[in-house]
Amino acid sequence: FTSPAGSIVSIYLAHGAQTLILDRIASIAIANDTALITTAKKEVYGVELLDVRAVRVTPEAGGPGYR
Repeated sequence: FTSPAGSIVSIYLAHGAQTLILDRIASIAIANDTALITTAKKEVYGVELLDVRAVRVTPEAGGPGYR
């Protein structure tokens, strides 16, 4: 998955009873049971697919369609 141009992508991860949110996702690569998540700042996170709860794609705050 590659973030669509002009969009903000966030991913929600399970962290015990809490949720961890990673914002400004540039790409998500899946290998076996692991997702490699790269942010716009080039940070890379490796997480188990079982921990991924949701992916949110929204229009850029200044772009058309944003409310």
